Amino acid sequence: MNNLNILLEQIDTDHLSLILKNNFEAEKMDKFFEVDSKFVFKGSELNLNSKNSLKLNFKTANGIGYRLLIILSLFKEENYSHKLSTDFQKVLDDNTDKIVIWTLKKLPNDTLQYLKNQNINIVLIETKDVEAVSLISNFIPLPSVHYDYSVSINKVANLIIKRLRKLFHIVLSEIAAPIYDKEYGNDANIGTKSIMKYEEDTLNEIVHRIINKRETNQTSIAIDVGCGTGRHSFNIAKYFEKVYGFDFSPKMIEQANATKRKNNVENVIFSVADLEYEELHHEETFKGEVELVIASFGMGSFIEDTSKILRRYNQWLKPSGKILLSFYNRNSIILKITPNWRDTSLAAHIDVENNTLQVKLSEDVIFQIFCKPFDKDVESQIGKLYKIENVYTFPTTMALLPNSLLKNKQAFDIFNKIDHDIAYNKNYNHGHYVLVVAEKVDIAKKEDGFKKVLDILTTGNFTYEILEHELVLSIEDVKRVTEINDESQMIKTVVFKDRKKDVFISVAIMANKKVSKEKIIDLLNEDSIEKTKNWHLAYATEKEIYDLGFPIGGIAPFGFSDTNII
Repeated sequence: MNNLNILLEQIDTDHLSLILKNNFEAEKMDKFFEVDSKFVFKGSELNLNSKNSLKLNFKTANGIGYRLLIILSLFKEENYSHKLSTDFQKVLDDNTDKIVIWTLKKLPNDTLQYLKNQNINIVLIETKDVEAVSLISNFIPLPSVHYDYSVSINKVANLIIKRLRKLFHIVLSEIAAPIYDKEYGNDANIGTKSIMKYEEDTLNEIVHRIINKRETNQTSIAIDVGCGTGRHSFNIAKYFEKVYGFDFSPKMIEQANATKRKNNVENVIFSVADLEYEELHHEETFKGEVELVIASFGMGSFIEDTSKILRRYNQWLKPSGKILLSFYNRNSIILKITPNWRDTSLAAHIDVENNTLQVKLSEDVIFQIFCKPFDKDVESQIGKLYKIENVYTFPTTMALLPNSLLKNKQAFDIFNKIDHDIAYNKNYNHGHYVLVVAEKVDIAKKEDGFKKVLDILTTGNFTYEILEHELVLSIEDVKRVTEINDESQMIKTVVFKDRKKDVFISVAIMANKKVSKEKIIDLLNEDSIEKTKNWHLAYATEKEIYDLGFPIGGIAPFGFSDTNII
């Protein structure tokens, strides 16, 4: 056991509770809930108080309140016994809506599922997660303790806060579930209502394009991620054999299933799942078979590891399958121009500095949840895996206008028309939401670099071992899935383009080395009458590399088509 493991095993929950409370205050999170300083529970196994657990009371629109209990004292627990389960049920029966437990121990999937069915969420923080923390947002010094311990426990607190922002989204979803369809579809926030309609229209266009290209007897599956009460799932159900709807809120899925039963819809299957952190027991049944993945209503911004979830969508989709992704926009006009009225047409507003979203359920019920807005970096991550067809932002002018003005039909029609025209103009990208329509690259039509490598190994009588792993897009990905950290054992390919001669140059090099443009230019100029200049040589774009026949996750430098001159 290394030093960090020992420090983590010795964490004092009094210290952790103190640091978390200080973080709540420093990040102004405590204005969205109250911490119950008098909380006490004594059961046969559990002995809880305000020092080894935190009970957070949230306001709700009906004034009843939502209670979230964070248990800090079970971080070393591996055996969730029947007695412990009985205590959990007593806690939930006694004015608690959900339990959250942070742990250092990786629990079996059946245990996690069992706990989730009891309305208990597990926040796993592993040693590698703590090691990866390079910045502590609000360092709270602990007098009379070892410095390394103080740093470690502050790192753990930062990770818990990060996950709590995500869990607050579950709380928000569960509070909003009973009123979701009614509240978000009315005129209380017309800007938000308009994006829902815009998303629906865009989705319908995509579905009809899929139908027109669909071959006879082709399996048709769609997946709705963050499906909520099933708005989009039900809308597209008549066009697909099966629609899977996933949401991390049990109450949202409860509402969706109630609607499903009421309308006798048989081909839509709803499940409670947090796809960012959980595997699905039936996932293998639709991998490579899905025609459409939807992640709407800002869903893309609620994911911490964008690349990871994009790879998962990619594994589900069949070649040329479509995705519709929705984000909050870092470039939103309302972040540049602040209206001087409080009568906003939007239900949620971004805080880009803190990567959070403030969601207003009523005048005095406001939630702060994790939100990573769309920017060029996110667009680049999508572009690495998919062919991006369109990027729309919406609404723009309506995001700035008072809701009372937009209740006037003539005013709404005018500004709605303006926003639709702006959405299709790539020179303006200041809408509050971003919609990305993209297609999985059909790598079946491209050269198979993996097959080429196998041919070389077989012909040369090499001894080799094949390691199966998820799709990798970078050297960091390779190091993660292979657990090989020595970059001298890996090669990378860097592709340049000589803009003047319109030719490509591919450089295969050890992963731990840097490519010298000057050296390449010298080599190119040795046998050339027409000299290449430094400013003529630039990195090839992702689209140019695709066009060369290099597939996503291809094996450099074997993935290029033989018909291309590089």
